Amino acid sequence: MSCRRVMLAFGLALSLLLLSGCAAQKSQLQQEGFFEEWRLLADDSKGHSPAPRRESVLLEPLVEQVETITGLEEELRPMPTRPVSMHLWDVPITSVLRSLARLAELNLIINPAITGSTDVHLHNVAWDQAFRGVLATHGLTYAWEGDILRVMTIDDMEHDLRLAAVKEKKGAHRIEIGRVAPLASQIVKISYANAEELRETLLAMLTKDGEGNARGSVVVDRHSNSLVIQATQEDLARVGRMIAVLDRPRPQVLIEATIVEASKSVARDLGVQWSGRYLAGQNRPHGITEGLDPAALLPATGQETLLGGGTNPDGSPITSALGLLYGSSNWNFLSLQLQALQEDGKVNILSQPSITTMDNQMAFTENGTRIPVVTTTDGDRTVRYENAVLRLEITPNIIDADNLRMKIAVTKDEVDLSRQVEGNPFIIKKQTETNLNVANGETIVISGLTKQQLADTNSGVPGLKDIPGLGWFFRGSSKASGMEEVLIFLTPVILPQRIAAP
Repeated sequence: MSCRRVMLAFGLALSLLLLSGCAAQKSQLQQEGFFEEWRLLADDSKGHSPAPRRESVLLEPLVEQVETITGLEEELRPMPTRPVSMHLWDVPITSVLRSLARLAELNLIINPAITGSTDVHLHNVAWDQAFRGVLATHGLTYAWEGDILRVMTIDDMEHDLRLAAVKEKKGAHRIEIGRVAPLASQIVKISYANAEELRETLLAMLTKDGEGNARGSVVVDRHSNSLVIQATQEDLARVGRMIAVLDRPRPQVLIEATIVEASKSVARDLGVQWSGRYLAGQNRPHGITEGLDPAALLPATGQETLLGGGTNPDGSPITSALGLLYGSSNWNFLSLQLQALQEDGKVNILSQPSITTMDNQMAFTENGTRIPVVTTTDGDRTVRYENAVLRLEITPNIIDADNLRMKIAVTKDEVDLSRQVEGNPFIIKKQTETNLNVANGETIVISGLTKQQLADTNSGVPGLKDIPGLGWFFRGSSKASGMEEVLIFLTPVILPQRIAAP
């Protein structure tokens, strides 16, 4: 009976354990589903790049056709050089030229005024030499018109030169007409481009007068962000085509940054004691480029290592808990790991800004304080404030859908209270700038902004350390110094275009 009770109790306990395990698993699944839902919402709320223009703009070529002077291209276009052989007696010169054209498969036009006969004895001679020899013997010349070879007399050549001079005068007359043509006005709404910058570009497109000044004007109306253009009809058409090309929506870039302050040893554990970049994600090499000349890092792709992690400058493996959490698909995990290290007291996260900016548009973030500086002039005290900040400036330039060029400038100011002038502390300024290529979603690590921490500590037995003459037996002092480093993690992401409504 007692054995049955024991078995029954054991079975009941096992059932309770199974039920609690299922409930915990269900709760865990619900919790994971909850966080997954918010993660998807966070990804969707990062923003988009503007959709392209709805209206289709049919652009005419912006390069004007330049009329060539017929008869002056024989030195520019190569002639056939295949070997030919001909043995002819008392044959019309036109027949010889047509035979040569058929051998080289060329289109040929001959002036009907060309007459006369010739004898030809050629054996394995280059085609161009044979052709030029026949022409020179009879005082003829040639010129290309597109794919057509014209055979002409000297009189024909002089006629072409006179015709070219007339066309040149006609073009000059056309320019002169443009200089005196009546001006018309047009207002163009600018949607995406900077109207002030666009104005400077368009002014250079206007026809110039005899003194080199633009005929017309381009004025910016800031209220409506429009351009008021006054120019000739021909210039208005050309400027309109230019605006259609330049006034396009620019893609946008989301830049996620984490600025971390850590001790030198922790920075070494993170594997970024030397500046470099870490790549991760599908079909990407893993590793850190370290200890190289800066020129070798542009554009660096990282030294490939095993999947286990990167290496420190001395060749030892990275022991940080971050592991392989750098990369395009792991930014959220990198942020969480840095926060975990901060909770352990190993790092201090100074700032985690997230900035969205347009292509080729500078964005910055600033974190710090303002230091009052007191100056005295003729007995009058004046207080002004100096910035002591950590400033990060980023200018992204989208190369294509997968790569960006980035201009990065970092300025770090430190207040040195150990050195003062009339009570005003020194401000130590450090600045670094770089340009590099980076893949879309790749994390860049910037390091090298270090500062020295000095600490004086006095300790002793309370009461006894203050006894005159004998207190030094019961007290002590110590000095400690250490180096701290600021690490900046940057991840640029090209935002996809928003799908335009139908």
